Amino acid sequence: MVLLASVGTVIQAQVAVSQSLDATSAEDGVLAEGTAADAAPRPAATDAEAPLTPRELLELYQIPAAQLDGLQDGASILSNAEEADLLLRVLYRFPEIPRLVLEDWAKQNAAGGGLDWSLLATEPAKHRGKVFKLAGRVVGVSENKLDDAVVKRYQLPTFYRVRMQLAGSTRIADVYTDRIPKDWKNSEQAGMQSGAMAMFLKRGDSSDPADPLVFVTDRVAWYTDSLLGDLGVDGGLFDDVAKNRGIGKGDRELFYQMLHAAGIAQTNELARYAEREIVIHGRNLLEERRAMQQQLKQMQAALDGDESQLKQLLDPEPTQLKADIRALQRELRIMETRIARAKQNQHELFPLLENPSGFEGKLMMFRGVARRITKVRVEDPDIVARFDIDHYYQIDATVELEFNVTLKDAGEGDSSREMWSFPVTFCARRLPPGMPTGENVNEEVRLTGFFFKKWSYELEKQEGQQKAERFSAPMLIGREPIWIRPPAGQENPYNGLIAGGLFLIALLGVWLGVWRLGRGDKKFKKETIARTYALREGESLNELEVEETGGPDFSYLQAEEDLVHEEPPASVGERPEPVDEEDSASTPSQSSPWP
Repeated sequence: MVLLASVGTVIQAQVAVSQSLDATSAEDGVLAEGTAADAAPRPAATDAEAPLTPRELLELYQIPAAQLDGLQDGASILSNAEEADLLLRVLYRFPEIPRLVLEDWAKQNAAGGGLDWSLLATEPAKHRGKVFKLAGRVVGVSENKLDDAVVKRYQLPTFYRVRMQLAGSTRIADVYTDRIPKDWKNSEQAGMQSGAMAMFLKRGDSSDPADPLVFVTDRVAWYTDSLLGDLGVDGGLFDDVAKNRGIGKGDRELFYQMLHAAGIAQTNELARYAEREIVIHGRNLLEERRAMQQQLKQMQAALDGDESQLKQLLDPEPTQLKADIRALQRELRIMETRIARAKQNQHELFPLLENPSGFEGKLMMFRGVARRITKVRVEDPDIVARFDIDHYYQIDATVELEFNVTLKDAGEGDSSREMWSFPVTFCARRLPPGMPTGENVNEEVRLTGFFFKKWSYELEKQEGQQKAERFSAPMLIGREPIWIRPPAGQENPYNGLIAGGLFLIALLGVWLGVWRLGRGDKKFKKETIARTYALREGESLNELEVEETGGPDFSYLQAEEDLVHEEPPASVGERPEPVDEEDSASTPSQSSPWP
């Protein structure tokens, strides 16, 4: 595999750096988690490069194959000091292995997708050091704290054993890791859906009824009981996300996992799922409203003097009762607004802004206006290879709030701004066909996506500002926006009025033109024609030598009347007989007596 070959070259370079760190001082620690994937660009692969195997990589990490083969199957790995030391050394190095390499190794060992875990139990030596993709449900988690000397050497204050029931099998896996989701530390872990890219070390304690298979990894994934978890996104990665800050290194893996998961969903599948959740939420709000209305009715009856109901109230004092009634009435008005929001088929934005951590990974739907759409190209080779993502679209939109918000400007004075809408960033795998992109889009959209985080970004520096202002907005990740366009052929209701107005304006213009032309004709007659036939000053008609006649001569009229009855001259000939129009068209006359 050429891809593995090129990654292997990077690993060798990273191992050399790590060895130099070890030679100086153990206190210098190891490369930060994720550095192995991002520290250097992958060089171009050549056909001569051979891909590294897990055992070869361990050799480069100064974990020789002899130590790996020396592991004793059937015994606890923590019961032997040398084996425990090897476990910690692998834990120390595991974060340096790029995720892409682990995934490719695991694909090689999937055995066509039908892996039989019993083979690892019956032939552990044959599979020792190989990487497998684990999936199953958590049985339990135990923590192992280390003493100060070990912590100083390996930079591992503690590590965990996650006992997992492997999916589709009766086998139990003990997965050792230095990281588990934070929520697992404060809650019952049994039954949690989990997984890992882990290296097989040995068969565990045979005296243990579970007879576990022992693996090691850098972290155990948590597939939450949600749509996002069903799509294969590790919910534990939210622990690494920098809250209310810009996009950082810790956001990278989760961001692209979510973007990939959104692309897996079918068109409009996420929207339909969100709509069902909104309907359920709306019904719950209606039930809450009924309960509040009943409570208000009881309080008002108590205020009117119903002593039996008054005794049921916590504070029967009329003054306090009135205050409670007013407070409940305010809550009812807010409830009406929330119900109206659900009827608009969109989630509430206020709760998300107030408590963003409570909505991590939740599917949300909002209706708004896309102000700017930017195509973002992905140039990380491992992201392109793992998720088949080479670009996505960032849509900066505004969404109407349920209530108006007053923002007070920082600094001196009491200046403030009132907002009825709020910015929302939506990252999508694709756009609907024909949807425009650019700085000023202003297209109505429906955004359905998973809440990633509330992120912070800089606004454009305004004139007179010494420092650019920062703003935070929710970021959602989804498949694509729903572009809300007027149906084809639907006319603007004002088109008729506009057309009528234009017609009147045109008619008025024609009338003005005719009126001006008429005025011009009169002026022409008055000034030009009259001037042509007017007498020169001092002349009279008698001086023009015009012959006088006895009156008008009508004789020409009689001459025209006689022509009507006059026979045509013989030289002209007779008029031809009329022919049918069809014949005339097909066979025209060669000559005609009529001009």
